[in-house]
Amino acid sequence: MKMVTKLLSLCLALVLFITTLMPSTAMASPSLDKEQQVFLLSILSNSASSKPGSQEELQELLKARVTKVLETPSIQEDIGNWDVVWGPVIYEVKREQYATNAMYVAQNGNQYVVAIAGTNPSSFYDWFLEDFSVKKQVSWTYGDIPPNLEPKISMGTSRGLNHLLQDMKSSGKTVLEFLGETVENSDDEVEIIFTGHSLGGALSPALALAALDQKSEWAGEKPLKISVYPSAGPTPGNKDFSTYYDSQLGNSTTRIWNDIDIVPHGWNEKMLSEIPSLYKPEIKPNLAVLSLVLIAEGLAFRGKYTQILPGTTGLEGTVNPSTPPPYARHQVPQIQHL
Repeated sequence: MKMVTKLLSLCLALVLFITTLMPSTAMASPSLDKEQQVFLLSILSNSASSKPGSQEELQELLKARVTKVLETPSIQEDIGNWDVVWGPVIYEVKREQYATNAMYVAQNGNQYVVAIAGTNPSSFYDWFLEDFSVKKQVSWTYGDIPPNLEPKISMGTSRGLNHLLQDMKSSGKTVLEFLGETVENSDDEVEIIFTGHSLGGALSPALALAALDQKSEWAGEKPLKISVYPSAGPTPGNKDFSTYYDSQLGNSTTRIWNDIDIVPHGWNEKMLSEIPSLYKPEIKPNLAVLSLVLIAEGLAFRGKYTQILPGTTGLEGTVNPSTPPPYARHQVPQIQHL
């Protein structure tokens, strides 16, 4: 867990400090494309991970860190001018002094990015009641479901989704209430982009689909566009959920994953069985890895878990045979995930 925290901190530090070492007049690099801009905004949602504090303290910390990056001139040259317009909001479980879930909305013109944090390495709730809570599934209760489908999501995805939809408010408004007002007050079509990494890569498509299925309730009949950019996410639900999601949002979703990242291999049973051989021949599976995979397969058994857009080709990951040294090879999966 500490290694994940260090790597995440490094990613965030690189975003801010490398660019600020150079004067803005020297930054002549071309603007990042839309996918890269959204990914940066997604990663920033994790800026309060592993920091203890009250909900209010963590929200202020996250807001300060996100704002500092977005106001950096060299960052603005690469991604444009983005402003935080809702949140950031932290959901914190009682007895845990850490962020369980985090989310904020950033705006650039008529584009609104809803950025959802991934697993907080310091949160027991995140690990065991959201990430690994896949044995039980709950029915998808939104939208007009075709009679031949029974879409279900994991209990962990359901918990996280409920926090995002109901429990997290900024200035007294849920994220959909805020977005509804935004759409209502806009003369032009608004694009809402949902994004997240890791756990956020499972929650962002679930939230996007829930938003689309309830559109008439929060946005009325006004036109809007919903896009989704999840990265490195596990499966949110079963095969029917994947089929239903793809029929509704498949054409506006860009799923990003590394083909030797363990996390996107959860919780599809076939993909879980591939985990022990992901890093061969450089790293051979040991008894601990095989045991953990068996446990994961047991949790996912008969769940028919399927990735959204399952035909999406993953980025080709590689393992440097000399890095890291043998005593640190347990860090390779964490590096591949980030």
